[in-house]
Formats: sequence, C-alpha cells, structure tokens
Amino acid sequence: CTNCHWMKANMFTRPEIAAAMAGFVPVELYTDGADPVSEANQQLQQSRFATVAIPYYAILDPDENVVASFPGLTKDSAEFLAFLQRGHQPPAAPAIAAGPLAGVPIATLDGAAFDIAALQGKPAVVNFWATWCVPCIQEIPTFNKLHRQLAGSATVLGISMDEEGAEIVKPFLKKHPMEYPVALGSEPLAERFQVEQLPVTLIFDRAGRQVERFEGYTEEAVLEEAIRKVL
Repeated sequence: CTNCHWMKANMFTRPEIAAAMAGFVPVELYTDGADPVSEANQQLQQSRFATVAIPYYAILDPDENVVASFPGLTKDSAEFLAFLQRGHQPPAAPAIAAGPLAGVPIATLDGAAFDIAALQGKPAVVNFWATWCVPCIQEIPTFNKLHRQLAGSATVLGISMDEEGAEIVKPFLKKHPMEYPVALGSEPLAERFQVEQLPVTLIFDRAGRQVERFEGYTEEAVLEEAIRKVL
C-alpha cells in the first residue's frame, strides 16, 4: 500500500503528529496478506467499519468503542492532528446520559419535537434514510423485522434525511410502511454523525455509546449480529 507507507514515513514523523500519537497504544492490523490473520483483520474492518480500504485509522477507547475514524491518505497535517486530538477529548458524560440524539434538532412527521426518551437506557438502532435512496428502501423489511423482534429490549428508529420533509415522507410511508418510529432529520444531525451518503445505520448500546456504524445496504444477518452484542 503506497499510501500507507507515505503516511508512516511523512505524516507520522512530523513532530506535532508524533507528539499526539505518543498518547496512544498503536496497533497495526495488516489486511492485504493471504494468511489467515490478514483475512481475519480484513473481516474485522469490514464488519466494524463497513470498508476494506487502506490505509484506515480508528481510535478506540479502553472499552473498544470507536471514538473517531479517518480513511485514506492526507497531506494536511492539521487535518490528521484534529483527528488524533479527538482521541484525547474526555467523554461527554452528560450527553451520553441523555441519549445518543440529545442536543440536535429532530422532529416528528407532524413537526413537533421528537421525544428522545425512548432511546435512553436501552440499545438503539438508528437508520438514516431517504425516499429516493434505493438501498434504503431495500432495508425497510429488515428493520420492520428487527422492530418486531426487539420490541421492549431495544429501539429501532428511522430518520428521514429528505430535504422536503414530511411533505414527501408521509406519502412514501403509505406505499412502504415502516412499523418502527420515523422522524425527520436535520443538517446539524447529519453533521454530528457525518451522514453524507445513505443509508447509514448506527448501533448504540444502552449507555448511548455508538458501537457500530454501517454505510450502504447492510445484510440482515450483519445487523442482527451487531445488535446481539449490545443486548
């Protein structure tokens, strides 16, 4: 991996980057070999981060929760330093206590403030979608099934990122019923969770910590396995 070698030789050696990385325990997981260990590492990257691209950097806290991730090569040291500094920031305990969606605009289809209390104290599956997104539509039966299976033990929530809002979502739901709660997203919400391409599915544990992120269409078995770990 040429980009991997460039980062190690030219980015990691910069004084400010080296100083920031000194506070971490570095772990290198090779994914491009034909041996069983490399294959296992690639499967881990795919299941945990929904990508096999390299280089790929992730910061985990002591409980192995993902704090931040950074894909690919960058020649901007300030950009990479900002990523590393996220790992040194203390956890926002009050926000966790209030639930994963605390502090960002989220509304019901009728325009009222969405009650996020249902996301407190138990695992949550949050799916960002849109009416024009074909993979999102393909995932609806899976989330309907999960909603039925998880009733009482976890919450499934669909957040529409359609710019037209309820005007387009309500007619869509008549053709594609969602049995789980549906809310309307916002730009601050998209920025907080870095939602750029759809669908994006996030798994939160009962403490409100994000433990999994899936981008693009995700198989039912993969979602079930991720949810099983936080129940």
